[in-house]
Amino acid sequence: MLWHEGRPRLLPPDFIEPCLPTLSKRPPALSRGYAPARRRRTFIEDPTMPIGLHRHFVDRTPLLALAFLAAGLTLAAGDDKGGSSSGPIVPPWSSEPACPPPPPTTWEFQCSRGMPATPAAAPGGLWYFNFPVGPEQRGANSVHYVVRPGMPLAGVLTATWRVQTSGGAKFQYRLQANNTCGGNAFVTLYFQRRGDTWNGVGDYQYYRWFSDRAVDLADGEATLAVPLDDGAKWISVFGLKGNTAPGQFAAAVADPMAVGLTFGGGCFKGHGVNISDGSATFSLMRFEAVASGSASAPPPAEPASPAGNKP
Repeated sequence: MLWHEGRPRLLPPDFIEPCLPTLSKRPPALSRGYAPARRRRTFIEDPTMPIGLHRHFVDRTPLLALAFLAAGLTLAAGDDKGGSSSGPIVPPWSSEPACPPPPPTTWEFQCSRGMPATPAAAPGGLWYFNFPVGPEQRGANSVHYVVRPGMPLAGVLTATWRVQTSGGAKFQYRLQANNTCGGNAFVTLYFQRRGDTWNGVGDYQYYRWFSDRAVDLADGEATLAVPLDDGAKWISVFGLKGNTAPGQFAAAVADPMAVGLTFGGGCFKGHGVNISDGSATFSLMRFEAVASGSASAPPPAEPASPAGNKP
């Protein structure tokens, strides 16, 4: 309703309120003195519009009806095993186990369907795991994050690993339809600030950081070393460099909840990797933060994937 000088305007019977969306406009009277049947409507004030002489309200009744219809269809569709669902409606990403996960207590997998809780101890190294064999599609068994509890971060974060393949194993990373970027499956360094909610909303978009550099997954030994005092070498959840938000980046470096490796490819740093067939073993030999200028710090690995990928 439009208000003028504190009083409602006198409107003709066929008037349609211009400030309401099309779905909630009233039909004009068919003849003088005829009033069409009215349904009860629930209105909410649009918070994006300023409060003044013209107030904007949105009829949410049709939206509520659509929401209930969608919920009914979801329940009727059942789960991915063919049975009918009796549990709560969950977002698609929760099809991955415990994602978002609790803080790690040791080296462990996160958001990695088909993987054990932790990698296996490796003689002469830290740990190892075998990549799962699966189709290159959403919901397939795959490795996403392998992390440990937070540790002091200073200097250069460094990881050295070895990959061994056999049987014609091919690394796959296009596990989501929207991962349309090219390149190979790769590994990146990663750390996460304490208190992260995993929703990426507001300042939480600056709680997870992925090395801008990545190394392709391939047979042999490789090292990736990235300085922690240069925000330009790290990207956030939405692909922003750390030097564009220096305060948030420094806060994450100072208080890490988890550090480790992520596995991805194409457009995304941590959306998972599996293999087509055969076998592939990933063994972590070294993972530490080395003081800048230390003689033991190896040279940084060259970029092996497009810069600026999103996690």
